[in-house]
Amino acid sequence: MVPNLLFVSGGAHWAAIDRPLLHGLAACGRLAYWQYQAEADGEHSLEVALVLLHDYLKGLPQPVHLVGHGMGGVLAWYYAAAIPNGCDRWRCWRWGPTQR
Repeated sequence: MVPNLLFVSGGAHWAAIDRPLLHGLAACGRLAYWQYQAEADGEHSLEVALVLLHDYLKGLPQPVHLVGHGMGGVLAWYYAAAIPNGCDRWRCWRWGPTQR
C-alpha cells in the first residue's frame, strides 16, 4: 500500500492523542505514520527532525499530504515551507470548540 497521507507525530508522548486522530484520518485515504525519535543523548531540534522526515519522504514513490498536530504539525509546516516540492500539500486545521 502506497500512502497518500502521512501523519507526522512530534514524539511518543503524544500516542494517546494520536490514536483517535489516526482513526478518523484512516477514512480519508491511505494513511502512514511517521514519528520523530530523537536519541536520548542526541540533539533535539527541528532541523534534525526535518532531515529525518525528508529522508523518509524521499523513500516514498509519490508525494503525500502531510498531516500533524502539536510539534508534528509544526514539523509538517516547517517541512512544507523549507522544501516546497517535497510533499503534495500540507494543511493546518484548528480542532476544538469554535471561538465566538
